[in-house]
This record gives sequence, C-alpha cells and structure tokens, in this order.
Amino acid sequence: MQQALAAAEWLSEGDVLEVLTPLMPMPLLSALAERGFQAQATTLPEGGAKVIIRCLARGASVNHGPAGA
Repeated sequence: MQQALAAAEWLSEGDVLEVLTPLMPMPLLSALAERGFQAQATTLPEGGAKVIIRCLARGASVNHGPAGA
C-alpha cells in the first residue's frame, strides 16, 4: 500500500498508474480518495486485483514527491 501511495504522489495531472495487488485493496482505495486521486479496482480471474489510479488535478493537499525534491 505504501509503495502505491508513494508512486501516486509522483503522478502529474492526467497521468495514470496501474498497480497489481494480491487482494482487493480497500484501505488503498480510501487513502487514494483522501489524497484526491481517482482509483478503480477490479478483481482478476487468477486472483488479486488491478487498481487504476488517475491524477485528475494537482490539489494543494497533494504534494509532488518527497519534501525538498
């Protein structure tokens, strides 16, 4: 979850990130929504889930990477 959140923070407006997870990531979906990202998860036939993360707009509450970067 932390890796997906960190990767999402680097997205620019309009970017899309695809993440594969071993389970349906409900906590990740909530955390992404709180940070202003749009995310959609689908269950995969072989198990796990695919999460599509979209950065619709860069808001004041969403930083662009680590401080000082």
